[in-house]
Amino acid sequence: MNHERIEAEARIIAEKLNDLNGLGFHCKAIYLLGPQTCYELSSHTLDMERRGKLKKSPAAYYNGCVMQEIQKRGLRWNTKRYE
Repeated sequence: MNHERIEAEARIIAEKLNDLNGLGFHCKAIYLLGPQTCYELSSHTLDMERRGKLKKSPAAYYNGCVMQEIQKRGLRWNTKRYE
């Protein structure tokens, strides 16, 4: 996936989560996990928010979900560099 496509996908997720300041995080998450996984995690996050289950911001919850998925897959956040 090319740089422009990753940024476009990341912007969609960032807008859904009202987290445009975290665009770099979303780009790297898509680079490591792929857009489908990131969309699923963002949908799960928004569902949890709608049900009133979040004790922190949706962006913070999503970031935690991303990091758990990275660990589950045996990836390392610093292993691959997104530019």
